[in-house]
Amino acid sequence: MNCEKCNSWLRLSDIKDEVIYGMASFLYISCPSSACQHISLVPTRKKSNGKGFDINYKVCLAMINADMGPSHVNNFLTGCNIPPVDASTLRKKQKELAPVIIEAAEASCKEAQREELECSESSELEGSFDAGRQKRGSDWSYNSHTGHASLIGVNTGKVVEFDVRTRNCSICQYHIGKNESKPPHECNVNWTGSSKGMEPDIACSMIQRLAEDGYTVGTLHADNDATSQSRLPRSIIKKDDKTHVKKNLSKRLYGLSKNFKQFKHLPNGKALSGDKLKEELDKLAQSYIERADRLLNLGSTQSNESFNNSVASFAPKNRFYGGTKSLKARVSSAVMQKNEGYGWLSKSKKLKDNQRESVKEGDTYGGEIEVQEHIDTETIPSKMKFEGEESVVVFDLETTGLSRKSDITQLAAFDGTTVFNEYVSPREVISPKVSELTGLTFDFSCDQMYHHGKPVESRDIQIVLLEFIDFISKKKKPILLVITLLKFDIPILMNKLRQHSLLSEFMLHIYGCIDTIKLARRKFKTKDIGNHKQQTLVTKLLGIEYDAHNACADVTSLFQLLEHFEYSEKDVFPFNAALLTDSYIPLIRASHITKLTARRLAHSGLCLKHLQLAFNRDSENGLKSILLEHGFNAKTVTSFTKYFTCTEE
Repeated sequence: MNCEKCNSWLRLSDIKDEVIYGMASFLYISCPSSACQHISLVPTRKKSNGKGFDINYKVCLAMINADMGPSHVNNFLTGCNIPPVDASTLRKKQKELAPVIIEAAEASCKEAQREELECSESSELEGSFDAGRQKRGSDWSYNSHTGHASLIGVNTGKVVEFDVRTRNCSICQYHIGKNESKPPHECNVNWTGSSKGMEPDIACSMIQRLAEDGYTVGTLHADNDATSQSRLPRSIIKKDDKTHVKKNLSKRLYGLSKNFKQFKHLPNGKALSGDKLKEELDKLAQSYIERADRLLNLGSTQSNESFNNSVASFAPKNRFYGGTKSLKARVSSAVMQKNEGYGWLSKSKKLKDNQRESVKEGDTYGGEIEVQEHIDTETIPSKMKFEGEESVVVFDLETTGLSRKSDITQLAAFDGTTVFNEYVSPREVISPKVSELTGLTFDFSCDQMYHHGKPVESRDIQIVLLEFIDFISKKKKPILLVITLLKFDIPILMNKLRQHSLLSEFMLHIYGCIDTIKLARRKFKTKDIGNHKQQTLVTKLLGIEYDAHNACADVTSLFQLLEHFEYSEKDVFPFNAALLTDSYIPLIRASHITKLTARRLAHSGLCLKHLQLAFNRDSENGLKSILLEHGFNAKTVTSFTKYFTCTEE
């Protein structure tokens, strides 16, 4: 391992911190060269194309293959004295891998269809069909919430079609249980009928999909289910399953024995007697005589029964997976094992590698990465002082939801003269609650945004961000202001800037930020004004009403409020303060400093690398000069001195 900056050899003894992500981790290793001291980020496992750790996806695939859940995986790891993986990480990876496994199974079925037709003596397919349910007990109960079915070629023994039905969605159930409205999501429910109706519906949909792909089913082996047979095309030749025929005959004979208990045993080897018994046996025989032509050439669904047993191993009936895509992924795993053998995992991995770009992994050590990329760690920032050249820019944004990962739908800014206002085409659905507040809706079918029902022009987020940077760059030492800036607007804007590799450029033009909610709370007491929402402040202080939750109206009205606020250099903090705070994670974990101290340091524009640089230049005196300038006491100086001294040793 070599230093990213000076190419010096790195030593494991110089590890500053480690953040574990599943079965892998990132190491912070300090360069041993006193002239460099750069902290390199070293992954402990392979990462394909700079994305997720391969080991985490392998663990998830192994979990599915071994019919395990997150708790079972962690029990196994604990028994091996290996640190357990967070259950949410495994569920996240399973959610990401589910569509990959499903697509791999569907591709395997298409290949099996081609092979089956090549082996067939005619131009039509001959297959066996059977369904199963993810609930213990007899199918006669018909109360399972989930079911699956398969169509297997009689020549190749491979699954040529499969499908799953479920009446449950975990997201819907969660919000219904809390009496909340369901948020926009990809609902897992694909069946609302009875459990008994699942089997014929799946059979018909399979036949239809095969027909769409150019394959015709000529003969079908299945149990003697009247509902399924009545819904299938009449052109299909039906063959009854011989095992079911035997079971049905045995069941009917057993039923007769209950009505004629006097014949528990043959009477001394003599023939049975009785007109009533003879009449019942004649009826039974007649029902089979009427079907004699079909009984001459019976089929078999044993391969489907074997497949159902495989499904039961991937999705055991004592565990419920039907609320998410996990069930179909596990049924797909059974399909892959049936068609490809036990080497199906490698085939699924190849498909996963091809789709790596669509399988995302959450940020790991994101804060420190951004600190290294976007902060000048060779120049220690001085305490901020207003020089009268600063310009104020009020900005606001509207989003698709209330999450920090929501998409931006409107970005507006105002400097007292010029208004910047752009609508943004979102990539996710705008939640109904947000649409009700902002009046914004978006029709994905025609790529059109509407504001209170009227069409407005919306643009791609990257173009809007570039134009916003251009707008900011024309100001002299711009300071951004907005209510809820720190908790909502900054995280969302920063996420989008990072996604489009524009954070470095944006940081070059920003002098600082001020959260006006703090200014309002400091100036006005709650008992005097009610609350500190912008709409309330505008009404109380300016005596006007405006279109709240419209970014353009928000920035113009907030700019008018500024004359009622008082602010100084102490209220200004860096745009990337959250990233600077993350640089102190090693000290917070070692209890050298508190989280509050880390946030104060970050709001002063100082990251850990700045303090390390001051210590390297003039030991404790260097730290003291920097920290005292920014208003920190001698105790903080002592804490960092001890930390850096121990690090050197």
